[in-house]
Formats: sequence, structure tokens, C-alpha cells
Amino acid sequence: MDGGGGFGGAGNIIGDIIRTKAAIKGAIIGAIKSIKGGLIAVKGKVIKTKGNLIAAKGGILEGFGSVGMLKGKVKKWIKFS
Repeated sequence: MDGGGGFGGAGNIIGDIIRTKAAIKGAIIGAIKSIKGGLIAVKGKVIKTKGNLIAAKGGILEGFGSVGMLKGKVKKWIKFS
């Protein structure tokens, strides 16, 4: 009968190992998900930054357009004078 008790103890140990593995797996999955969440947040910031850069480029292009218009006006003034 003592042997049966021994098996009961082994069952408890196996149960503990399974629970520990599940806990570790859960912790790892949780960590990965939080890292992914962080990466998604970073991607969002990168996309936002790209949008800002595009907006800045638009401003620069608009500035060049104004310069081009000014140059055109200067050329017209030179022709008329």
C-alpha cells in the first residue's frame, strides 16, 4: 500500500511541474504580447513621424513654389524694366 502512496506523491510532483510549465508559458506569452504591444505603439509613432515628415516636405515644397513664383516675378520685373 505504501507504493500507492508513493505514486500519489509522484502525481503531485507531476501536477506541480505541469502547473509551473503553464505559469512560465503564460508569463512568456504575456511578455511577448506586451512587447508586441510596445512595438505596435512604436510603429504608430514611426508612422506619425513619417506623416509629420511628409507634412514638413509639403511645407518645403510649398516654400519652393513660393520661391519659384518670386523668381518668376523678378524675371518679369527685369523684362519690363
